[in-house]
Amino acid sequence: MGQRIPDLLQLPRLPTVSIEPEIVSRRVTLYTHRMETSKEKSILRGILFLYRQYFKTESMRFKCILLKKKICAAASGEIILQGNMISRIRHCLFHTTVERLKKTPAEQRWLSRQLSDPYVKSARQQNYRCRSAFKLLEIDDKHNILRPGISVIDCGAAPGAWSQVAVDRVNATGYDRDAPVGFVVGVDLLHILPLEGALFLPNSNLLEPAVQARIQESLPMGEAQVILSDMAPNASGIRQLDQQQMTELSFCVLELARRVLSPGGTLLCKFWDGTNSRLIQSQLIKVFREVKMLKPAASRKESSELYYIAKYYRKS
Repeated sequence: MGQRIPDLLQLPRLPTVSIEPEIVSRRVTLYTHRMETSKEKSILRGILFLYRQYFKTESMRFKCILLKKKICAAASGEIILQGNMISRIRHCLFHTTVERLKKTPAEQRWLSRQLSDPYVKSARQQNYRCRSAFKLLEIDDKHNILRPGISVIDCGAAPGAWSQVAVDRVNATGYDRDAPVGFVVGVDLLHILPLEGALFLPNSNLLEPAVQARIQESLPMGEAQVILSDMAPNASGIRQLDQQQMTELSFCVLELARRVLSPGGTLLCKFWDGTNSRLIQSQLIKVFREVKMLKPAASRKESSELYYIAKYYRKS
């Protein structure tokens, strides 16, 4: 090759990999232009691809391990990649890609459902971050809970579809100059991409009092008129455990409502139908004048998810 490739990447040898693929990606971007030939650039991309596969799944660590060691040795400058090794790398990359494209039966069912889902297609066409936006759109069209000028909390906001709807309907960006400007704050354990008109608190656990305090501090006048919750725990497959975790999240949202919801405010909360659903309803009835159970059309029929919409909060 005429050059040891790629010394500047400083990639560690397998199996003691500690470098993140994002770091590798940045280094590839920085140093690819220094490579003199297209073959050298191809090797760089190959190294990056294999490292990404290594981090994606445990099983990939055992695929073509000898070739990976040679690639990493080359990256450390110990050997020089020759033409026959380039062809073997390309062969490995092809089969690695094919291996990654194989789907389990559950993945195939999910993919088939996604491809045939009209809400998924509509979300893509209307630039919503996910199909759940249509659940909130439908509920708001029927119950008119979002209006310009109000403050809204979006619990479990990631990836941000409900916040998109809320920002638009409360005029949080000030797009409609003739209407009052609202405010939207979203919170989630996960990272959330920024959204104009919304304040996000990513990587935040709503169960922590400190996070609830931050939400209250961010609100105008320290109060919200609407609390939205599309939160759900990661399903374990153990029904009773999942129900208990969902109930805890629902009670957490109710506790937040007691703290920041203004008198007459509205709470929209997701829950899973089961033994604890009536318990949640009984607690809502104590502090809201009107409580209804909803199943939006955009919610999949096979899903056990339901929503409580609680109106006219009575602040004690």
